Amino acid sequence: MVHRPTFRFKQFEVQHDRCAMKVNTDGVLLGAWAGVDGVQRALDVGTGSGIIALMLAQRGVARVEALEIDPEAAAQAAENFAASPWAGELTGQCVPLQQYQPTAPFDLIISNPPYFNNAYKTPLANRNLARHNDTLPLTDLMAFVAQWLTTDGRLAIILPIDLEVPATTTASLHHLYPTRCCYVKGTAGGEIKRIMLQYGRKQQSLTTTTVTIETAPLQYTAEYRELTKDFYLAF
Repeated sequence: MVHRPTFRFKQFEVQHDRCAMKVNTDGVLLGAWAGVDGVQRALDVGTGSGIIALMLAQRGVARVEALEIDPEAAAQAAENFAASPWAGELTGQCVPLQQYQPTAPFDLIISNPPYFNNAYKTPLANRNLARHNDTLPLTDLMAFVAQWLTTDGRLAIILPIDLEVPATTTASLHHLYPTRCCYVKGTAGGEIKRIMLQYGRKQQSLTTTTVTIETAPLQYTAEYRELTKDFYLAF
């Protein structure tokens, strides 16, 4: 994905030049895939430029709150919200999840979280915040979800495939259970690199799917086009 200063979607634009993590395929996939049926109130944890929050608003979620700990990214997300057609439905705060005090539970908590652990860090502090899980370990995320998810609510996250088992094990300690998962492959012959997971409070049968992004460079699959067609200009 090309990192342009302005990323244009069908119904909104995203400025992301001041964000350590730019608009990327992971975020767009999660924003398009997460279940929003019956969701009135959602929380986007680690919103970055605000892309996932904006996608939820386009999909009809009435109230979306967004958290971001990097002040520059939080300010730019707020500007993106204000410039969107859903300015009245979107709010943002520059605060760590661990210090955030909601006023009511959420029907959906969603996150494209930082996931590197004990990995090489760059000299750029804001990029380290966006990429490394020092500030948002899965244990803290799951504990928050367990406290602030509605009875029929859901958590939706995207992770590297090697974190599937640790994430689900951690979720189970907080009585959160996987209900949907989607394995993500970059190319038809490639390995699974990402997984999108949705958790709820009730144990039920797991729905599993796979999405492949490309058959060849810039040749997108039918399922990827179908999933993202409401957002990307090219589809």
